[in-house]
Amino acid sequence: MEKIDINQNVGELFCEEPFALRIRKVCGSHEIVSVRDLCLHTNQDLIRFRHLGHKSIAHIGDILSRHGLRLGCLLYTSPSPRD
Repeated sequence: MEKIDINQNVGELFCEEPFALRIRKVCGSHEIVSVRDLCLHTNQDLIRFRHLGHKSIAHIGDILSRHGLRLGCLLYTSPSPRD
């Protein structure tokens, strides 16, 4: 597993892959600039984006998993209340 800077540009992460151009264009049109921005979205969020299908989303998941990340892994969760 390779570590990456989550502030890295999405275009650098998806530069030579089969779905790279499609992923970069969709991310650009939805103001997803960094890997951090991408990890703030879930699979369900991405499937709603036009021109991004299940294969592209699976590819995004594969690339992120190589770096120990996944879609939705940076979502804010509120702490549980303490009694």
